Amino acid sequence: MQFEGQLAQAQCQHPFAVLGPQFNGTNTFVQYWQPGAQAVEVVDAVSAEPLGSLTSVNGDGLFNGVIEGLSSTSAYQLKVTTDDGESLVADPYQFQAEAYHAVHFIDHKPQNLYRQAGAQRITLERDGFNAEAIRFAVFAPNASAVSVIGDFNGWDGRCHPMQKTDMGYWVLVVPGLAEGTRYKYQVKDANGHQLPHKADPLGFYAEQYPS
Repeated sequence: MQFEGQLAQAQCQHPFAVLGPQFNGTNTFVQYWQPGAQAVEVVDAVSAEPLGSLTSVNGDGLFNGVIEGLSSTSAYQLKVTTDDGESLVADPYQFQAEAYHAVHFIDHKPQNLYRQAGAQRITLERDGFNAEAIRFAVFAPNASAVSVIGDFNGWDGRCHPMQKTDMGYWVLVVPGLAEGTRYKYQVKDANGHQLPHKADPLGFYAEQYPS
């Protein structure tokens, strides 16, 4: 299955390989995925200066394009137009290193698991850009796909596919989320069958059943 189909079916194991910035010399190829998006513009995260527009690939919410002036140390935001209007978001898939920090520390200091896994508040810092974010990490070694879902994406498992790691953890950083944001994980088993939505076993908050 091509990655476009994997995204559309919430079956993508390695979104970092296809989404976010792909650096190549002086130009950067940016690919963004949001079901329902109609237009996407890239802006500098610090100055808000427009850097370029992304082109719709298939009409299903996948956009891409070459953006000049981006580097691995800079940050960008996306001005996204949907039926609900226009919103400014920081692309989660540009923060790959920050997402992997969780499994790095779990590997070296497993006794501090509760400080790394689950939903951890972090501050993103990139060349003058600072933003609060939530770093998600969940252990699901036999899953074929995991997405984080919540009020912030309409509980749509297609929107935020998580990255599978060699340690069996799935990770992703989502900027702009506040402490206490409601979320769960959408998990698919080894055969690709969707399981009931899963509460975070290391979550700091929980709602009374049923929820």
